[in-house]
Amino acid sequence: MAGPLHLRLDAAGRLMAALSERAARRPRLTLVLAALVSLAGFAIAAANLRIDTDATGMLSPELPHRQRELALLAAFPRLNTRFVVLIEAPDADRADRFLTRLMAEIERRPRHLEEPFAAAIDPFFERNGLLYEEDAELDARLARITRAAPLLATLAAEPTLSAYLASLAEGVRDADRIAGGEEALTRALVETRATVEAALAGERRPLAFSRLFGSDEGPVTRVLTVEPRLDFTQLSPARPARDALAQALVAADPHADDARVAVTGDPAMRGEELSSVAEGIGVSLAVSVAALSALLWMAFRNLWVSLLAMSIVVIANSVAAAFASLAFPALNLVSIAFAVLLTGIGADFAVHLLMHAREPGAAIGAVVRRLGPPLLLCALSTGIGFLAFAPTPFSGMTQLGLIGAVGVATAFLASLVVVPAGLALAPAPAGGGGPQPLAAAPAIRRLALALGLVALAASLALAPRARFETDPVALRDPGSPAVVAFGRLFDRPETRPYSASVLAADPAAAEALAARLEALPEVARVVTPARLLAGEAAAERREAIDAVAFGLLPQLEGGTPPVDTANGLDQLRAALRTHPRAGGPELLAALDRLAAAPPAVAAVVERDILTFWPATLARLKASLSPDPEPTLADLPAPLLARYQAPDGRIRLEVVPEDDLRDPAARARFIAAVRAVAPDAAGPVMNLADSGAVIERAMIAATLAALAACGLLLLAVERSLWRTLATLLPIVAACLLTLGGSVLFQIPFNYANVIALPMLIGAGIDSAIHMAAQAGEDGAGPPGPTARAILVAALTTIASFGSLVLSDHRGVASMGALLLVALSATTFAALVLEPPLLRLAARLEARRRQRP
Repeated sequence: MAGPLHLRLDAAGRLMAALSERAARRPRLTLVLAALVSLAGFAIAAANLRIDTDATGMLSPELPHRQRELALLAAFPRLNTRFVVLIEAPDADRADRFLTRLMAEIERRPRHLEEPFAAAIDPFFERNGLLYEEDAELDARLARITRAAPLLATLAAEPTLSAYLASLAEGVRDADRIAGGEEALTRALVETRATVEAALAGERRPLAFSRLFGSDEGPVTRVLTVEPRLDFTQLSPARPARDALAQALVAADPHADDARVAVTGDPAMRGEELSSVAEGIGVSLAVSVAALSALLWMAFRNLWVSLLAMSIVVIANSVAAAFASLAFPALNLVSIAFAVLLTGIGADFAVHLLMHAREPGAAIGAVVRRLGPPLLLCALSTGIGFLAFAPTPFSGMTQLGLIGAVGVATAFLASLVVVPAGLALAPAPAGGGGPQPLAAAPAIRRLALALGLVALAASLALAPRARFETDPVALRDPGSPAVVAFGRLFDRPETRPYSASVLAADPAAAEALAARLEALPEVARVVTPARLLAGEAAAERREAIDAVAFGLLPQLEGGTPPVDTANGLDQLRAALRTHPRAGGPELLAALDRLAAAPPAVAAVVERDILTFWPATLARLKASLSPDPEPTLADLPAPLLARYQAPDGRIRLEVVPEDDLRDPAARARFIAAVRAVAPDAAGPVMNLADSGAVIERAMIAATLAALAACGLLLLAVERSLWRTLATLLPIVAACLLTLGGSVLFQIPFNYANVIALPMLIGAGIDSAIHMAAQAGEDGAGPPGPTARAILVAALTTIASFGSLVLSDHRGVASMGALLLVALSATTFAALVLEPPLLRLAARLEARRRQRP
């Protein structure tokens, strides 16, 4: 192909040679200008570059499912913007006390945080919470409250240690007077002993009334949501709110209540994702540069020559970064990887020029005239690979494609001027050091070809099992705190974050649709504003509550204790001696020690016994005084705003029966909901639609890149056989990549779908050079070209592979799949292409011999 290509593109070769010779005549000026361009590019990028972690924005807003999502967000703009704070404490008393402190700290920071809401301590649910319990659960709770009436009335009248111990003594003498009977009495004795022993040991362990006579076995989880005020002047708009929330958590002191706190929600995960991606790209870039430097040194054994090749990478990245910062408001989580990709690709043009320019007797003008045409073809094919997604709705990948294409064009042009200028300024000694391609014996070549065919057959069998991962959460760092906390939301059916949303014009339409949706086996429940109220059963439940409250509430207002509270310590000790109970001997021993301890210890015990009593008493009074007939207007505003828009439209939240992290369960849920409500939206509904769009875009981009590169080669070659001999190894590499994705369990996702188009665009470079420098008889290329192909392939593979070091699974999968793809391409070019070129040469020879 060298002859025909040189003749057909000789005009372009002469033009490129003239440009290179001009740069070589003024080397210092050329290098200074290149340095200034680099500095200016980085300065522009530093001032303007932004990053957007919203994966949904990577698809065209004109798509039907994006239109549904945008309509939902227009009605409920804060639907997915909340921080979700998970609080886990040993018991409900500690959890609610910490929650109250945290709520107060958040309210002190209105500049960055607003609308905090926690149902557990919200006044509406404190008053009306019992109305939401199932009848059996409510009956059991009211029975426990009734049987605890003597203790409750005693402490309400006389909140002292003696009164508490005297009431407990009554329970020891008659367990039926304790709510929950013998089992609850045992728990009360054990909890009381723990509090007393802690005080005797100089420690604090407040008694939890929620554990004493309730059903609270702990640990208890509470959920608080809060809206961030976004600051769009920041690189991460939610960062000030995230910092404010962190400060509020520290000020609320979770350790005081042995509480464990985790923050999740979309803004928290996005913030961590941004840090994860940025740090991962930084590490990958550092490793990529180090690997590239090492490979260049091994290839050339000359510092100056290696620096010349590295300078092309710097120039390409600076211009690409400046273009990105000026052309786009913000980079997405995929396009931020352009720096690593260009580090791998950017040096390839320089490597080929330098490898040939160092041959004995080589003149830079002649080298550029001969190599310029294939390098131009490589730049065009790589650009095609980057731009293959431009016609598709996957606009996020189009962004990376445009940036990458600009970087490739810059690297190509910079190689034509910087390399000649650098060699003119400090000529490098001749030599072809560095890694040498193996001159394999025929038997080894046949073995490699046989293994390649076996791998192709295996990949053909595995390819249909390649899958696409549609869940963006699955691509985030699994160890990041927000992602771990997000996973914990799935542990409880009432907090599972994946649900569908449907808009209804009015409450009547909403309830009619909710009834149809709730009949689906895949749906656990449907939430509407009307269903936030207790419903028709509330009237009967209110009567049951009133019956208990009628006798108990007056006793909770104080007065004369129903039991003798004098000498409570002695009463309980005597009762435990005469009435054996489980846990009694241990408590008796602790009380004997307390009786012998200084009075100050008893004061500590009294404080710890009664720490949670005021809050318990207030909560009990509120729960026994439900609102007569609650309406939507009585609901907490932050809660109602999630389901009722200002214009009156209603949002139905369709909660799944199963865990939708399971792709099969997710598919069933989406299909079932769509059958009833075709306009259903929400993140989980978008997963399947977005996945299908991106999957189609990947196939379209791959075919477009293959067709465009094929037409480009055919136009230059004007030989169908030689074009096919160049393209077929790339098709084989695509098949090997599909098989590799299955074998190594690297599913395709929105981050790594560029692998196949990139494989065609960048991977075809080796095939172009192999064909360009091969003889008319299909013989292999000369030594410098073979060495350059190997070095360029190694630098690209090392650079792209460094992305696997990222903690962000999406970015890491991009590196892993590109590593598989480019390894397959190099193998195909070195093993599969030579026999195809020889076959093409024979076919061409036969064609020419025909009369």
